Amino acid sequence: MMLMENFGKYFVAALSLGAALSCSKTLIEIPDQSQDFSHIESVAPLMGSKLAGRSSGEFCKGELLLMLDSEMTALWEKGDSAALVRSLCGDFSFTHFSPALKVKPKNGVLARELGLDRWFVLNFDPALPLTQVGEKLAACEAVELVQMNAVCEHEPCSYVVEDENFAYTKAMQPYAMDDPMYPQQWNLYNDGSVSKLAVAGADVSAAYAWNICAGDPRVVVAIIDGPVQYDHEDLADNIWVNEAELKGQAGVDDDGNGYVDDIYGYNFVLDTGEINWKASKEDGHGTHVAGIIAASNGNGKGVCSIAGGYPGEKGVRLMGIQVFYGNSSATDRSHGDAFIYAADNGAAVAQCSFGYNTIMKNETEYSLKAPFEYRGIRYFLDPSNANCEAVGGNIAVFAAGNSGLGSAMYPAAMSDCVAVTAVGPDGLPTFYTNYGKGCNIAAPGGELYYDNNSKILSTGITSVTGSYIRLQGTSQACPHVSGVAALGMSYALQSGKSYTREEFLSMLMGSVNDIDSRLLSTDSKTDRMGNKVVLKTYYKKMGTGIVDAWRMLMQIDGIPSALVECGADCTIRLDEYFGSGAGTLTYLGVEAEGKYQDALGIEDMKLEDGVLKIRCSKNGCGKIRIRAIAGGSNVGTADAPGGMEISRELSVISRGVVGWNNAWL
Repeated sequence: MMLMENFGKYFVAALSLGAALSCSKTLIEIPDQSQDFSHIESVAPLMGSKLAGRSSGEFCKGELLLMLDSEMTALWEKGDSAALVRSLCGDFSFTHFSPALKVKPKNGVLARELGLDRWFVLNFDPALPLTQVGEKLAACEAVELVQMNAVCEHEPCSYVVEDENFAYTKAMQPYAMDDPMYPQQWNLYNDGSVSKLAVAGADVSAAYAWNICAGDPRVVVAIIDGPVQYDHEDLADNIWVNEAELKGQAGVDDDGNGYVDDIYGYNFVLDTGEINWKASKEDGHGTHVAGIIAASNGNGKGVCSIAGGYPGEKGVRLMGIQVFYGNSSATDRSHGDAFIYAADNGAAVAQCSFGYNTIMKNETEYSLKAPFEYRGIRYFLDPSNANCEAVGGNIAVFAAGNSGLGSAMYPAAMSDCVAVTAVGPDGLPTFYTNYGKGCNIAAPGGELYYDNNSKILSTGITSVTGSYIRLQGTSQACPHVSGVAALGMSYALQSGKSYTREEFLSMLMGSVNDIDSRLLSTDSKTDRMGNKVVLKTYYKKMGTGIVDAWRMLMQIDGIPSALVECGADCTIRLDEYFGSGAGTLTYLGVEAEGKYQDALGIEDMKLEDGVLKIRCSKNGCGKIRIRAIAGGSNVGTADAPGGMEISRELSVISRGVVGWNNAWL
């Protein structure tokens, strides 16, 4: 994937630490290679129809993955491993043979349906050429596929520009939070002052959603990324903790899940329970995206987040699943294990700010180039593995990519995954975002205009800024959608409601603010680095719109939302709420709670002939209640007949952006 080199640092994961598997049916153990890079090899492609995986790149020496037929797999399951290996290898000398999965999945039925039980890893003398051994094994009738265990060339989708300026302190909080850096987080609440090109209201409306819900610890989000600093001052309260391992013995699998000492998650790069954020020589990419979702709200420290809870109350929990280590990455095999781990240990959302650094033509090609990761994702998404009682299936959210191409990267482009594009503080596409095919929804990703404030501020790890950092990229857009999904799950749980996975995704995709009406122009915008965005290029290619947390909660409440223009006299027809006879009803009044009246800055609100006339002075979100009489001009009583009092709630969203005041959603 080509990126703009003049925009600073970016990461391409191109190495693996490929630790050997341990298994109860192992024939011969080989030494642990978790700290040894010497087993990486670049080879020519295997030939023939039995090839799975990438055709070139970095691969683990002395190791091949085999997909066997059902008959051979049955030999293994019966314990007749010697006969199986003789059939495959003849007199070939090997050092290790075992199932490719590190741990047997909890959902054995689904694992079999996906063919995960028929994959094995074979280790041999690393001096032997992979292609030579692979071709010999491919000639065996019982071998359905041969794969060289590729190091996943994934790209964490962030641009890094280090910045020490955290001095912006203008107060701007509709829901009062005392976190000192919150006023700099335009992505949560944008009053238009963060930069010269910022537009008020170009945010995810988190500050308004907090009036209703701020997260629930019953919802777990897996951060499949670099290491998450689990003891960070602004994250520790919302970190997922495996209590059995925390209270157990070091070096023992206390909870019996197949992973030793996985207290805060698991490190699939080094094959250890230690999430090694202290040793990581990176920008804290995993820690940064985690903070966007669930940094602790209202704790008087650092930043706020979309679903980080209320002061003194926990938000959604963050499970650390490490698949990156600096510029290194786990293998395809380990990536599959990572998604299975997330599903089997309670994660309802997989937050994945990475993707392959090449464009693939379709899902079939992706499934052949990364068969383990693909099967792991399918395992995570299957409805039988749902981990939130309110939603009949887990959600996987991926970054669309940073190469400015007209297609999402894989795995984001998978039809069952959510691919996220990026906008800046002006609510317009960023110069780096991918767009077009496979892209589902947009979110704030940050963009460097005239100052660093236009990037996304969150938790992080750097030598310059310490515990907080600003980054930009579809990596940063992605966790906004994960956060809104987790917030929606939280509110659904608290409201006692439940949905199918398809219903929930439909609500999420509809919980957006319009962007396309602003992309009809042939005008362009240029940032200070000279990168140009021609707006019309992105028309109908950024997804359904810019994700909005308030709208998501209104969807769960079953309350429609109406857009009005801030500072203007607006009218809302009530036919949508009271039927086509709305103009003939007798209305008893319209009212709003004080917190919503303040959030919207309601200056005038009255009812006339089935129309609500309203004027709002603030960019904000709120609910109003309209009361009317069904049948007659007076409410019936014991003394006199009359009509029935009825009422409907309406969500009002006030925005000052041109094009955001023209539709019902």
